[in-house]
Amino acid sequence: MAFESPCSLEYMDTVIPFNLDHLGWIAIQDNGSQDVMCVEGHNGYSFVFYDDTEELLRESIKSYVTDVNYLVKRVSLLEILHSWRAMVYKGERQLIMGCKNYLCDTALSSPAGMLYPHAFNLISYLVDASGNALTDEWGSLICAGSPTRLIQSACYDKNELLLSVYGNKTQIKTEPLIFIAKHYKSVFCEGFTCNVPLALAHSYHARNSKNV
Repeated sequence: MAFESPCSLEYMDTVIPFNLDHLGWIAIQDNGSQDVMCVEGHNGYSFVFYDDTEELLRESIKSYVTDVNYLVKRVSLLEILHSWRAMVYKGERQLIMGCKNYLCDTALSSPAGMLYPHAFNLISYLVDASGNALTDEWGSLICAGSPTRLIQSACYDKNELLLSVYGNKTQIKTEPLIFIAKHYKSVFCEGFTCNVPLALAHSYHARNSKNV
């Protein structure tokens, strides 16, 4: 396949063995910016340094970068998983699907960079009275990881659309991402545009089926 895999198959679809309220550790750059420290730009993904204890975090960072000043911060898995799916966790680049009591529902992208999608993530989108799915001006499907997030991201500043949804003139449909990919090359998901075939090509499902 014509891309470099972000990590090996054994580190894909990782489920972190804690509940969503578990407090782990991340590193913050000590340069005035207070940006989260990560391994940048590995084939579209930025891998945030995250671990279960401060000691494990420091050991993990040492194996990737040296002579860098940083601060450490305790955060809940809830805070991390809404913005990051690619992590250096236990010293390895891993693509995370969630934790014991939570499977991630943000589909494809976030301000922190591309989020790793599962092929069978359920994606919600809007369909008008004629049965046509709503797209943006570039033809990208307007969608989100859940019906509630779809209303929040697509309708919050469009009263007419919101009334149409609540009046059952515009309906919400939910389908697995892999089926949506058959009809839409790009999606506008929760404020960000993403190339669906490229994102799915990185998934465990696609790579394992092609022995990559």
